[in-house]
Amino acid sequence: MLDFNDFFYLKMDKNRTKNHQDTLAIIQNQCVMILSYAE
Repeated sequence: MLDFNDFFYLKMDKNRTKNHQDTLAIIQNQCVMILSYAE
C-alpha cells in the first residue's frame, strides 16, 4: 500500500500551516475510502 504521508508531505514546505494539515487529512481520508472500496 502506498504511504500517502510520504507522497503529500514531500510536496509541502516544512513550514506547514494548520490549513495545509487539514487539507492533507481530507485527502488522506478520501484516499483511504477509495482504497477500501476498491478492495
